[in-house]
Amino acid sequence: MAALTGVAIALPLARLGQRPLYPTMYSVIAVNALAMRPCDKANEAPMTTCVFVQIRCRPGTTYKVADQITLKEIHSELYSTSGDYDLLMKIYIPEGADVGHFINESVADIDGIERTLTTLTFKAF
Repeated sequence: MAALTGVAIALPLARLGQRPLYPTMYSVIAVNALAMRPCDKANEAPMTTCVFVQIRCRPGTTYKVADQITLKEIHSELYSTSGDYDLLMKIYIPEGADVGHFINESVADIDGIERTLTTLTFKAF
């Protein structure tokens, strides 16, 4: 039987209402799962998937939609854009979460969204 080599614990640095909890705003502590002491490798943190979501809003609702997204604190970055879509949102999907369900549960109930286009990322250069 293979032993567990380590786990990572993410501790939020901000409280709800203070500022958005971005993935980069977590303090990751790698610990040995058996001895519960710090590991030598900090790279044992859970991996997340970076996803870009383009959002088309009903006319006149872009700022309201952006405000609702901001209140949910699910995004890393959010921009207004020109072109076919009104907003571009960068989010990190938690390890093990289904991308479609995560986006659907996080964004679908926001009033004013007409359509979304999701782009998965693979490697940053």
